[in-house]
Amino acid sequence: MENNFIDMLDDMPQGLSDIEKLRWIYIKVCLKFSYDLEYWSKPDKAKSIFYKNIDDIIDNKVVCTTISEIFTRLSKKAGLDVKTLVVDEYGHDYGFQHGHALNEVNINGKKTYCSLIYDLEKVKFGARTLGFMIDDKEEEFAEQLISDEDLQVIDDKIGYTIDGVYIEDIVGMMQDEFAELKNNEELRKTLGIDTVDSRELEIAKIDFIANFVNGRNLDEFEKNSYFKYLVRNSLKYSLPKFFDYYSVAAFDKNKNMFWINNFFDRENDYDKNIFYIISKNGVEKKVDIYDSLINDWDFQNENNRDSMIVKLNLQRDSRRFFEEIEDNQDMDENTTIGPSDYSDR
Repeated sequence: MENNFIDMLDDMPQGLSDIEKLRWIYIKVCLKFSYDLEYWSKPDKAKSIFYKNIDDIIDNKVVCTTISEIFTRLSKKAGLDVKTLVVDEYGHDYGFQHGHALNEVNINGKKTYCSLIYDLEKVKFGARTLGFMIDDKEEEFAEQLISDEDLQVIDDKIGYTIDGVYIEDIVGMMQDEFAELKNNEELRKTLGIDTVDSRELEIAKIDFIANFVNGRNLDEFEKNSYFKYLVRNSLKYSLPKFFDYYSVAAFDKNKNMFWINNFFDRENDYDKNIFYIISKNGVEKKVDIYDSLINDWDFQNENNRDSMIVKLNLQRDSRRFFEEIEDNQDMDENTTIGPSDYSDR
């Protein structure tokens, strides 16, 4: 497997400082690899992440141990002092697998850490990162040792930003354009929107985001993360006037994980809800998901039903709704379930 990634350094620019090399490799690796969601979701304790090897990588899907080891090998080849650090001190599971791995870096006389696994999807849509040169191996408590300003200078130099712009800046631009939609006929024409009704405009904005995300070269987890990010940030002021928004992970009957992005209609007493399903097939908009609940999705297990019906509040009379589903399916207590909201990891 090493032969498949070791040549990634061939196009690294000349004349970079050590920190610039580290950042260039960080971005390059995050762009190439995606999270191995299937491995993460298998409840097999014998398959701890500690036994996940880079030789096991298929279709560029990784977990924290493999992405950390790839980063270590590339960094060492570039002359940097980096090692893989495997830890298991948090006292709880990471998904269904135990333990965690990240990278320890000694650079310019300082010890720091890099955790690529939490930035895989962020880098693919050009966002500011959270795991580069942090001061604590427990990422949730860590702070970045390099300032945002200094990091952007590097990102501009290595070409990670586009004309000096991160996705966060694009969200600001989206907010500005969306705010003008009702009174800007030319902008509506440009975006293919032919309504001035406030609620319909909000749906048109969501449709625009869905199409924008669907056109990106991302896997289903990354698309869902990107979709959520754009919805929650670019529509954070206008969306709550019309919809309650949830994003929940679930499984289909083939045990494939997918996400239901639910927009519950506050204006019409929750009678005109909209759903954006994000799966291996991309982003699909639905106004009625009852047939999918019955025919396509895994509602065999009570916990999975709870996560996808009770939490989503798909039917105010949930008791009747459960009865309708149970009339259509045989219940099986041995059905394997997964996390109800992995998309918010």
